[in-house]
Amino acid sequence: MASDKGYWISSGTYTFLTRIATVLFGFGTFFFLVRLLTEADFGAFSLFLTTTSLIEVARNGLIQNAQIKFTATATPEEYPKILKASLILNIFLSVLSIVILYLIAPYLAKIWDSPEMEQMLKIYCITIVVLIPFTQFNFLQQANLDFKGVFYTTMLRQGLFFGVIITYHLIFRPFNLVELAWWQVFSSGIASLLSFYFVRNYWVSSKGIPWEWVKKLFNFGKYVFGTNLSAMIFQSIDQFMIGKYLGPAPAGLFNVSMRVTNLVDVPISTVVSVVFPQSSKFQGENQKQNMKDMFEKSTGFMLALILPACFVTLLFPELIITIVAGKNYAVEGANVLRVTILSIMVQPFLRQFGTMLDSSGKPEVNFYALLGMAIVNVVLNVVFIQQFGIMGAAFGTLTSMAIFAVLARFILKSNFDISFITSIKYIFVFYGKAFIYIKNLGTSK
Repeated sequence: MASDKGYWISSGTYTFLTRIATVLFGFGTFFFLVRLLTEADFGAFSLFLTTTSLIEVARNGLIQNAQIKFTATATPEEYPKILKASLILNIFLSVLSIVILYLIAPYLAKIWDSPEMEQMLKIYCITIVVLIPFTQFNFLQQANLDFKGVFYTTMLRQGLFFGVIITYHLIFRPFNLVELAWWQVFSSGIASLLSFYFVRNYWVSSKGIPWEWVKKLFNFGKYVFGTNLSAMIFQSIDQFMIGKYLGPAPAGLFNVSMRVTNLVDVPISTVVSVVFPQSSKFQGENQKQNMKDMFEKSTGFMLALILPACFVTLLFPELIITIVAGKNYAVEGANVLRVTILSIMVQPFLRQFGTMLDSSGKPEVNFYALLGMAIVNVVLNVVFIQQFGIMGAAFGTLTSMAIFAVLARFILKSNFDISFITSIKYIFVFYGKAFIYIKNLGTSK
């Protein structure tokens, strides 16, 4: 095992590169589609991606954190049983997702007034199948603190799909939403084949079905599954409600502002991915203090990274929207962006809130908190969207996150004596260190 310093450098680098690849390829795909599709088609495709992302994140929640947590401290005898149990859960939940998605596809197409949606969602059922080895092998690498293969396979999956968009654009072929769904199947399948190469030294199979571990992983993962599902509903309900009450085109407009906030979110997601495997190792009498220190320092670091981008976005929202999506979205998109970017400033606390509770063995607390906030967000969005249109979605989600932050602060203070004020103080600590580092670079020259 590498040293702690080596772990943070290596895992942080590959995780950051993975996030960058995901965001850049996703942004590149968005950049072309928002200009080449009609507003209605772009809105429909945005709703499709939001729906499929909800399924992937929720499914992964049942498996990922449980596998990482238990393999981190597993004995050589337990290790293959955990892997086998994890694979069984992966297959079971994939089949369940396919059945549910296939049944609700016609209703979603009708609600969002998008005829292509039903066929697209049914095609995505095939993508769910080919992603079983992709997700399983990526989780296995993370459990072994190896993030190299996760980067390459993610880059291949996202890069192939982006390459299809570029090819269509260069040969002046019109975009067909159903064809794009089939290309997702192709890119996911190729990435799944590559993922096996990176886990050949980690994969060990056990005989029979280790039901005791299936039950143990399920009991832990069920709360993370519910948490991820609630989190995705929390994050996606605004677009779903816009699609229902205002139609696909306004949902696409709202998605434009969310794309910008996703760019700012990259450092947050990177730190969260690296912190969880490490925090899962904290045991014994010093666990509480270690968790407290990691939370306050990591959230302070995240805030130090994102605040400059948030301030620039608040100052020049119309310019940013014009660059990202074109003049057609600039005016109304800028107003939405002014509100949604404020929510990013709260994200470090909320994301690490879940990390601390999951890694300390209290996923049920995280689940119930997020479930409650998801319900609040649904209610606020339904009311606000009908009253204020697309801006109501932005204000509804921001209000929900503010309420969630107050709840998270109370829970973290009670369980780990964590202080949000200390996290804010660390912003200036990191800025100070960065200033000294830059100053020393100038002096050395």
